[in-house]
Amino acid sequence: MIFNLIEQKTPQIINGGSHTDERGTISFVNNFDFEGVNRFYTIHHPNTEIIRAWQGHTQDSKYYYPVKGCWLIAWVKMELDKAEEDWEVDYIKLSASDNKIVFLPPGYANGFKALEKDSIIIGFSAPGGIEEKEILRWDSDRWLDWSFVEKDLSE
Repeated sequence: MIFNLIEQKTPQIINGGSHTDERGTISFVNNFDFEGVNRFYTIHHPNTEIIRAWQGHTQDSKYYYPVKGCWLIAWVKMELDKAEEDWEVDYIKLSASDNKIVFLPPGYANGFKALEKDSIIIGFSAPGGIEEKEILRWDSDRWLDWSFVEKDLSE
């Protein structure tokens, strides 16, 4: 089943896989449809102290695929009719060996923290049909105690 996420309103995890033989390993996420994606970028965290959070997009969809190391990826739905203190955060630990993509539709803020040194993640961006005029930003400790979550995930 190919995931066409243009109309999706909630975050999704798109599963992939890998195949290893005498030639090496190929990793893939065949169910990812690049429809609407107009740019991509890489994020490299040389250490595990860096937190890149929170950045919210009202129009753009985002896809994140870890290609090296391990990441804590978090998101929160920007419910502008609610107090920010009531926004609920969710997160996932993703490793490059998981071969999964996290999809975040418009209306979500996100953040990242590498859980291993020299981790790299690719981000894909798909505009929502109109130019993104405003990117919303908050301090990295706004909704999540990153060190607590990291410790909880390692237990």
